[in-house]
Amino acid sequence: MTEPPHPPATFMEKLSWRRAQLGSFHRSVAAIAGAGFVFRAVYAVVAKREFDSCGPPAAALCGDAFYYSSSANVFARGYGFENRLGGPGHFFQAADHPPLTTIVMAPANVLFWRHSPLAQRLLMCLLGAAVIVLAAFLARRLAGPAAGIATAAVAAVNANLWMNDVLVMSETVGAVTLLLLLHAAVRARARPTLAASAVLGAAVGLCGLARAELLLYGPLLVVPLLLGTAGVVWPRRVAAVAVAGLASLAVLAPWTVYNLGRFDEPVVISTNDGLTLVGANCDRVYGVGDPGGIGFWNLQCRFDADAAFGTGSRGDQSTQAREYRTVGLDYIRAHTDRLPHVLAVRAARAWGVYAPAEMVWLNQGEGRDSWASWTGYVQWWVLVPLAAAGAWVLRRRGQPVWPLLASVPVVTVTALAFYGIVRFRLPADVSATVLAGVALGHLAERRPGGRR
Repeated sequence: MTEPPHPPATFMEKLSWRRAQLGSFHRSVAAIAGAGFVFRAVYAVVAKREFDSCGPPAAALCGDAFYYSSSANVFARGYGFENRLGGPGHFFQAADHPPLTTIVMAPANVLFWRHSPLAQRLLMCLLGAAVIVLAAFLARRLAGPAAGIATAAVAAVNANLWMNDVLVMSETVGAVTLLLLLHAAVRARARPTLAASAVLGAAVGLCGLARAELLLYGPLLVVPLLLGTAGVVWPRRVAAVAVAGLASLAVLAPWTVYNLGRFDEPVVISTNDGLTLVGANCDRVYGVGDPGGIGFWNLQCRFDADAAFGTGSRGDQSTQAREYRTVGLDYIRAHTDRLPHVLAVRAARAWGVYAPAEMVWLNQGEGRDSWASWTGYVQWWVLVPLAAAGAWVLRRRGQPVWPLLASVPVVTVTALAFYGIVRFRLPADVSATVLAGVALGHLAERRPGGRR
């Protein structure tokens, strides 16, 4: 009788043994993710080391990256969620954005260099590689190994993903949490237990801590998915929705409770809603006098509101957010005749069908290079028909399609409620990547010699 092989003893034997246990799928995905990380890291080091696309040195960063980079540095030094952009001794309690990106980026200030935006960018590149892996495993779960490998390849080269990975912003963290949510949704649909519903709800809460608009997946994905579960009695379906909702609240509650003692008024997710509303609802973005910038967002609207109404000078962030919110909502009520056209342009901008050259120019204000934006624009329209084909493949195989298609109403509602920018299309970019990979994997299986 043949003796069993002896267990690995040395480090190299263990390494070889573990490698042998991994199948070709794992090795392929690991290789693609590694190549994707190297590309992102080289791009960050070469193109983002000295100057960013908005003009100033990369150390100054662009747009919302000011807040994320500074807050991560402050958090890493043990000061909590504060804003110290004014310099030493000039700080205040801040909740401009949800906290997860700040928390995730904090180790870059501890493990790499002291407050190095480049280190923060490299950490984001590592998360970008995680997006490749998570997308690949989701596609494999839905349509098999060929779809998973194809999805990894698409995710590695999709500019709509990697141009976010070299920025110190929340899109990459949002993509990671969204893919975790989609995995939980597929699992809950396959095994409709209360435990799976709780995990699904917790994933929604985690998404909200990354990007607030991803909470829309609660009513637009989780509720219809759980209520539409076949073979489950209605009382149990309703219980599943309740469990998911409670799990979401449990994940969000610590951040909300933490903010109770920091601000004059309640802050559930962030204080940025007021500034967003006032900047997206004023003459400058409603086409009053000048059609340029319609449907977008303009910081000058805030300064106009400060001059006209004295907003921004009283109380803390929560009070200022309430005042800005009031000004923005009042403007909407006074300009309902222009609102339909503005809403249409917002949605068209988000989906890339309105003035793409304007969007490329506007993207530079947040650190996205124009060549990367144009690359992403072309790739998006290549992926759309492939994604449609992938949805058809999943439907034919009896696999759930709505978890991926739910990105369409999520993106549209986000753009209509706030303003039109292509980065709000992130959920659809993730879904299109997975669906396109499913379609390409299906073609690979059907080729001569391919495995069905």
